[in-house]
Amino acid sequence: MRDMYKILFIAGIFMLFLSQLAAQNIQTGSVYLKNGWTLNGSIVRDTNKNVIIETCCNNIFRFPDTMVEKIIYHEPIKKQEMTVNGKWHNYTVFSMYTGGGYGNAASTGLQSILGFDFNNHFALGVGTGFEKFEFNLVPVFGNVKITALNSNFSPIVNVSAGYALAVGKANVPDAYYYNNSNIKIFGGPVFGAELGIQKKFNTGSAVIVAFGYRYQKAKQTEEYIYNAGNITTTNYLYNRMAFRFGFIFR
Repeated sequence: MRDMYKILFIAGIFMLFLSQLAAQNIQTGSVYLKNGWTLNGSIVRDTNKNVIIETCCNNIFRFPDTMVEKIIYHEPIKKQEMTVNGKWHNYTVFSMYTGGGYGNAASTGLQSILGFDFNNHFALGVGTGFEKFEFNLVPVFGNVKITALNSNFSPIVNVSAGYALAVGKANVPDAYYYNNSNIKIFGGPVFGAELGIQKKFNTGSAVIVAFGYRYQKAKQTEEYIYNAGNITTTNYLYNRMAFRFGFIFR
């Protein structure tokens, strides 16, 4: 558990750094040279007392201060806001789980969430999917998504809770025992929380990379036909680290 908290803390600091870096405004201006040239673009002055300017054509020029007559800085360019108020979206995400609980083998999942954006920062949705643990699970859950910034890059928080249905065959490696037993599998409550970074391409699409925590409970009962009434119950409790990569479409 301590390792999980450490990873979440490091991931949170890293994503906060990325969001602050992405939120910076572009400083633009005009560089007037002593030879009469004038260049417009994004300006950076480095430690060697040079002037570096990137023009609108992505050409980068470097001049020593001795060649520069003056620099006039313009107002910062504000990023265009991308409004998604009152829109439906689909969030399709691939998940990988690793960590503690019953068994330590990595497991995978695929989820799809239908959500509604109340504004640029808050969305509610419902989702389902398919996940592979000791046996197959189909989760049905509600989802809350919070987007911190209305910009191309933004930290996001996702919280999901619901119930997972167990489907398919039970986890019994002995074929003879399996064929001579009454075996049932049951799902259980599911909870997940994650912190990530969202990159918008436009108002209609975005990509999300996130790290978080996943809790899942399930159980399996076994009644051997030659010992009727003697039921063995195996409880499955998963506490897993989750890595998610997904796309949003509107």
